[in-house]
Amino acid sequence: MSIQMEKPYQEMSLPELMDHCRREMEHYTQRRSYDDQYCLEIFRRAMLLNDAQAWDVVYRHFKPTLLNWFRRHPNRQRARHFDTEENYVARAIERFWLAAVHNGELKFATIAAALRYLHACL
Repeated sequence: MSIQMEKPYQEMSLPELMDHCRREMEHYTQRRSYDDQYCLEIFRRAMLLNDAQAWDVVYRHFKPTLLNWFRRHPNRQRARHFDTEENYVARAIERFWLAAVHNGELKFATIAAALRYLHACL
C-alpha cells in the first residue's frame, strides 16, 4: 500500500486550491489550527500574476464574507439608499484589484492580513 503525498500548493489547480482554502477557512473561522497557504496562493495568483480565473475565485469565495461584513455595518441601512449590497461587494473587490495592480509588491503573509485589507476595501 502506497501513501500518496499531497502535491505542493504552488502546483495545484485553482479548483484544488479552492477546496483546500474552503476547508482551511472553516478552521480559521472556528479558531482551529489551519493552513492559510492555499488561500494565500489564490491571492498570489490573482494579485501578482493578474490571473482572471484566480480573481473570479477570490470574488466568489469571499463574496459571502463581504456581504456579512456589510450587513453587520452600523450604517448599512443608509448605505443601501445609495447602492445595492451586491455593488458594494463588487466595488470592494474592484478596489482590492486596483490596489494589487498598482502595487506589484502588495502581498500578504497571512490570510488574516488579506481579510483585513479586503475589509478595509469594503
